[in-house]
Amino acid sequence: ASMIESSNELGLVGESVRNSISKAHLEQAWNSTNMIQWKYLNFVFFSIIFRLYGPSDCKTYGNTCSHLKPGPQSYWDRILDVGFMGRWVAMETKMKNFDVNDTELANLK
Repeated sequence: ASMIESSNELGLVGESVRNSISKAHLEQAWNSTNMIQWKYLNFVFFSIIFRLYGPSDCKTYGNTCSHLKPGPQSYWDRILDVGFMGRWVAMETKMKNFDVNDTELANLK
């Protein structure tokens, strides 16, 4: 629900005014949603959403070869968001100034 609300808020802002960080985060989240590559882990006090390497039903060489799969060091790069006390931390952080375009603001200085 938080991702949908954030997408709606970003959609109400004109393309030239959108923050590139907010836009990139939402695009990455929606792209991995469309490819069914999310894994949701719920712990007692927090939750984690992270991207999987590839679809589990796809049996191509890239998905089945153990040498081509990402190692444990890439786990931190694949975390999309961490939820704590009903709030998604990365989504809130990246949507903080969603209506301020950084490049346009830098050109004004």
